[in-house]
Amino acid sequence: TITIRPFVGVAEARAPLALAVVPNPTPDGRVTVQLIGTAAADGTPLTLTVRSVLGQVVARRTLTVQAGAAPTVDLSELARGVYIVQTDSPAAALRGTLRLVRD
Repeated sequence: TITIRPFVGVAEARAPLALAVVPNPTPDGRVTVQLIGTAAADGTPLTLTVRSVLGQVVARRTLTVQAGAAPTVDLSELARGVYIVQTDSPAAALRGTLRLVRD
């Protein structure tokens, strides 16, 4: 299992992000979103926004947090490369930025 730490700015430090996107790198674009020790309530929305290294939005998916579930997201339309995945949710532990590599 690969745990991805959020990027940390100079002016702020955050608690570790409570989710991971695996496998990373992904050979086929299909990834599983794993919640790591979060107390986010069932039904909490989670938006994944995937950006190119140039900042262009190349994919966006909306998921719903369910206890014990690890949803699979199909990003197979992405070309090989490095992407930035931004997560947004009302649950603070699920907000952050991850790096994703598409092999």
